[in-house]
Order: sequence, then structure tokens, then C-alpha cells
Amino acid sequence: MEERKAIKRSSATSIIRKDSFTMHQRRKPSREKRKRHTLKNKLTYGIVALVLIIVCLFAFSQFYSKNPSSDNQLAPLKAALVDHLSLNPKTKNETFREDCRTILEDTGFRMTYHKGADVTVDFYKNLPMYDYDLIILRVHSAKIEDTKFDPPFTSVGLFTSELYDESKYYDDLVNARLAIARLFEGNQTYFGITHLFIHERMIGRFGSTVIILTGCEGLKYNSTAEAFIQRGAKVYISWTGFVSVSHTDHSTIQLLQNLLQKNQIIKSAIQEISPDPTWPSSELDYYPNEGSEDVGNRKIQDFISSLTTNVAQIRPIFDEPSRSELSYFRGS
Repeated sequence: MEERKAIKRSSATSIIRKDSFTMHQRRKPSREKRKRHTLKNKLTYGIVALVLIIVCLFAFSQFYSKNPSSDNQLAPLKAALVDHLSLNPKTKNETFREDCRTILEDTGFRMTYHKGADVTVDFYKNLPMYDYDLIILRVHSAKIEDTKFDPPFTSVGLFTSELYDESKYYDDLVNARLAIARLFEGNQTYFGITHLFIHERMIGRFGSTVIILTGCEGLKYNSTAEAFIQRGAKVYISWTGFVSVSHTDHSTIQLLQNLLQKNQIIKSAIQEISPDPTWPSSELDYYPNEGSEDVGNRKIQDFISSLTTNVAQIRPIFDEPSRSELSYFRGS
């Protein structure tokens, strides 16, 4: 009996030990599984952290490119010279273009030059999308009178370089967003944009942009200036009457010097510009110029905060005025 009991106890012990061993074998895969799960979680967290780091670096680089860096380096501002007058050899002025570039680059701008052939209806349509801080419109411009439109209006239009084609832009012509433009010199006709085109056809908004229109009668009426301001521009500068190409080129260089290099307020910078010698009643002016919206006592730096100033010597332009460059618009 005692031997049987001993055998039973021995068997029981063996069974217990065997079962215990078996249970131990079952637990081991479970711990390995937990290790693999932990490793997988760590890998997932690592990937997420890496993605977040990449996103943060990208966001920082975007911010860095548009803001002053630690050593006060500034991202270039954007300026445009829209040179419609370069189409005609008589009004092409390489000296003016290079003087503009010198002043602009010395004061922190990167200038883009748009030659005459680029100045199409679609170019004006997309102009706000270029995101320029300053735009010099060296284009023909003139008074428009359209008594057929209801209600009748008197405005100022800007020439394009796109030849008039009666099969194009019918709706815009009928609704006075476009007009038919012709120079006094020659019989060629072009499309011209009106203030209604700026209101209704331009895409996007200007971002506190300074606009200088060098053509005739740009501020004979305020409708075109107001259209640019409502589209987001902050300052609009142009002539109140006729102006020769030579005088407006010379005056524009002087204006840029006053505004950007001498850091003058807008009113003072413009008051130093002489009227056209052929048409003394034609003066350079600015808009808006009344009430709380008057920008005359502001500096360009007030609108373009990262603008720098740097006085440089720019050679003046002395060309004889040419009456042949006058232009007019005929309503559609």
C-alpha cells in the first residue's frame, strides 16, 4: 500500500510538473506576442513622430521664406513693370526699364518685366493673382464716354496689346467691361479694359498693392482708381490729364526715388513732380485722397512693411515730348 501511495504521489508529482511545464510553454508565445505588439506600437509611434517633424519643418520653411530671418535677411518683395508701350519702337525705353530695376532691386524688390505683347485681356484678368506689391502700368490710357450704356458713364480705360476682333469677348463689349481702343497715330484698333472689367472680370484680390499708372488721364475720373482700390490695392497714382511719354517716364523715375529711396510720404513725393510742360493742367495725383481714407500722409513702407530704403544715384531721362502718343477710347 505504501509503495502504491508512493507511486501515486510520484505520478501526481510528475503530472503536476508536466502540466506546469506545458502551461509554461503556453505562456511563452503569449509574451513573444506582447513583445511583437510592443515593437509594432513603437514603430507606429516613430512613424507618426517622423511625419510630424517633417510637417513642422515644412511649415517653418514656408514661414521662414516670407519673414525676416535671424540675421535680418528679407525675402524679396515683388514688383512688376507692365510695359505696353514697348510694342512701339518710338516709345520703347530701355533706360527707363533698367532705372526702374535698379531702384526696385536696391530697395528690396524683385522686378518682373512684362513686355508689350504680354498685355492681353487675360493678362489684366489674372493680374491680382501675380501677388505683386507694386505695379507700374506703363500703358496707354484715356477717357471713355459711353452714352449708350445704361446708365451712361464716363471713365478711364487701359489699352491692351490684343487686336480688336469682333468675334471675341462679345458679352464684355456689350456690357462695357471692354471697349475698342485706337491710337491717334495709325488705324489699328485694340481691346481696352474699363473700370467694370476690374470690378467684374479680374480674378482674386490685390494685397495692399501700390499701383502707378503712367498713362494719360488715369485720374481725370476716379472710377478706375476706385475699382483698383475695391479690388484690394492701397494706393493708386496717375495723371489728371494728357502727358507725353518722355515726361511721364522721367517723372515715374523721380517718383520711385522719392517714395522708395528718400522714404517720403506720398503727398510730398507727388508734389515734387512737375506738371507736363505741354499740358500744364495735367498733374500727378493719388487716390484715395479724401477723409479718413486719404493716404497722402502715409509712406509706402506703411503698406509694404518689410520694404528697405537705400539711396542710389539714378541718371535722369531727357527725351523730347511727343504729341503723337496720345490715345483715346471709343465706347463699345
